[in-house]
Amino acid sequence: MEEGELKSFSSYTEAFDETFPFFLHIGMTYDQFWHSSRDLTTAYIKAYELNQKQKNFDAWWNNYYGFIAVSTAIHNALRTKKSQKALDYLSKPLPMTQEEINKKEKVDAMKEQAQIKAFFKNMGKKE
Repeated sequence: MEEGELKSFSSYTEAFDETFPFFLHIGMTYDQFWHSSRDLTTAYIKAYELNQKQKNFDAWWNNYYGFIAVSTAIHNALRTKKSQKALDYLSKPLPMTQEEINKKEKVDAMKEQAQIKAFFKNMGKKE
């Protein structure tokens, strides 16, 4: 049977007996499975799916950090000219929320503005 494909059961007893171990696996108790409303099983399934998505995202995120680390190390090891600047690994975690992204963009823009002001200020001193 393929994932996501519905299995047909010959009786309600068979359906409950087949699905019961899954619900135990995702944290539902015996009493909850056999004596609660089906809304609770639906909530457990949704919570399980959210948990799986979060685990998938966490694995991807960890691999992303690993990719950055390996890329930085390879770049630094294979620099052909000593004049090429070595890359530093991330000094802070990457922003994850929209609020963190907005804050980082604002800080980056302020730094860029300060660099531009300093550049023009230094140009005026040279003349």
